Amino acid sequence: MAVRRRAGLLAFVSTATTVAAMVHAGPSGAASTVQLMNPPIDGTNCYYANTWMAPRSGTRRHEGVDIIAKAGTELYAPMSGRVVRSQGSLAGNQVKIVAADGTYFIYAHLSAYADATAPHGATVAAGTVIGYVGKTGDTTVNHLHFEVHPSGGKAVDPTPVVAAVNTCGAKVAQRAVANPSPWANVTTTTVSKTATTVARPATTAPTTTTVATTVATTTTTVAPTTVAPTTTSAPTTAPPTTAPPTTAAPTTGPSTSAPTTPSTDQKKTGGGPRTFNPAVVALQLDSQISANRTIGVKVVGFPGISPSAKTVTLSVTLTGAADGQAAIWPCGQKAGLASGTALDPVVKDTAVSSKVTLAPGDRGRVCLVSSVKTTVRVAVSAVG
Repeated sequence: MAVRRRAGLLAFVSTATTVAAMVHAGPSGAASTVQLMNPPIDGTNCYYANTWMAPRSGTRRHEGVDIIAKAGTELYAPMSGRVVRSQGSLAGNQVKIVAADGTYFIYAHLSAYADATAPHGATVAAGTVIGYVGKTGDTTVNHLHFEVHPSGGKAVDPTPVVAAVNTCGAKVAQRAVANPSPWANVTTTTVSKTATTVARPATTAPTTTTVATTVATTTTTVAPTTVAPTTTSAPTTAPPTTAPPTTAAPTTGPSTSAPTTPSTDQKKTGGGPRTFNPAVVALQLDSQISANRTIGVKVVGFPGISPSAKTVTLSVTLTGAADGQAAIWPCGQKAGLASGTALDPVVKDTAVSSKVTLAPGDRGRVCLVSSVKTTVRVAVSAVG
């Protein structure tokens, strides 16, 4: 399934490909009978929308949910089950988790398998790392294609299933459920006609390019011819007649106006790269982390936050399942709960906020760990 980017997730569904089989009728309501014990992906920084039954190449439809995330993001078993690995031209590296009642879940496009924790044929517990996000197979974007097959039957809409465990955060989950797939009732015939119509406007493009070339040539030829003679005559007359008055005028001009104009421009533009103004909050993340499990949060490169920022000021809000400690540090450094920058103590069932300024680490990320199970919210309030 070729997913271009999360902003265009729905726009490209007519040309993408999928791991799913031929179109079939499957009641999306059946998905409610499947309850995950664990989200299928590390929800630190991911996104998805409902594309159930979206048209794909040929006569196929999308039978999963595409969760966009960076390469290497951990993938987890949604419930206990047997690990079955396979590879294919569409799915790339694939893992199937088969539960005791026959229900199975498909994970496609993995960059790598988790050999140490989930070897082929092993039975794993819910929450076990089974692989990592990638873009193997027929796709160009790092993401997880996730399918749900209750009791070993046909696929059902997995969007409400992953939303029920707040995959990628409660806000993403609520938005995905509130916006059901517009493709569920679209026929293959209608999609094929639409795809053909969209391709035709491309024929007009060469005509526009030719016109633009002609205009540019005409303008270039006329401009040099007119200006050159005028400039040559002016200096010839000026020196014999008005030499003394002309000398006084340039002296006054540079002394008064030259220093003033650059100073004003420097305040508007020159200071920009050196002094960063406080940025609007551009990243809010709601997710839950297990005790003593380090997560990475990307804090630069978002709209309003320069990728070249040297420091970031973060508001970190933690709500613990019990009392504990937490720490934060630039990813890539050897740090942890004992050696990272300490945050305010975690308090059971109470939101505690800490403000901290530090340099973003590897790939613009900061790492965070808590000694107890904790709900986390990270907001970027300023950069420098």
